[in-house]
Amino acid sequence: ALSAGGAAHLVVLPLFPQYSTSTTETAKMAVYDALESLPPFEQVTIVEDYHQHPAYIEALAESISGTWAQTGQPEKQLFSFHGVPERYITRKGEPYHAQCLKTAELTAGRLGLAPDGFAVSFQSRFGPEKWLTPYTDEVLADLGAQGPGSLGVVCPGFAADCLETLEEINIRGSEVYEAAGGKGFHYIPALNDRVSHVEALVEILKDAMG
Repeated sequence: ALSAGGAAHLVVLPLFPQYSTSTTETAKMAVYDALESLPPFEQVTIVEDYHQHPAYIEALAESISGTWAQTGQPEKQLFSFHGVPERYITRKGEPYHAQCLKTAELTAGRLGLAPDGFAVSFQSRFGPEKWLTPYTDEVLADLGAQGPGSLGVVCPGFAADCLETLEEINIRGSEVYEAAGGKGFHYIPALNDRVSHVEALVEILKDAMG
């Protein structure tokens, strides 16, 4: 429809804040496959990532602090990202791991958290090979065993909630944490249709358009 309407500049924003071949690159391949059967656009821009875009970080911080306003600020804030095999980083040189850490660092800084006030982990591993560590389920068990503190958990790599956040983290994750002795588990929803999320995506697109 964009091609038929005479659009000259195509901007594509995959909703994966941190770049990985398993996510962003898959979306790019789908776009390029579709473009093969269309008249060429004068310019095609694909946003590789937005892991440290100020508007995205601000939206995350606003979402987290908004939950804190209702539940109280937790003793520890956990940033849990979708995991990938470790070889994606060591062999392919993907920036995914570094970008996840940067997102957490910037958001924690915006929230005024001390280095010991937050942690980063990786969820959803499967298969026999080593994935990015530390693993979220093990971190949740460790934090739960440290005492009846309170814990906030957010999954910044997801633009919208899904089974992986709502079932794996909010349900099974809380069970792991509480079984180990933890109290006060609070899952912080993905940005979903928050106004600040929409505004952030608009700013990211504006920057991509030049």
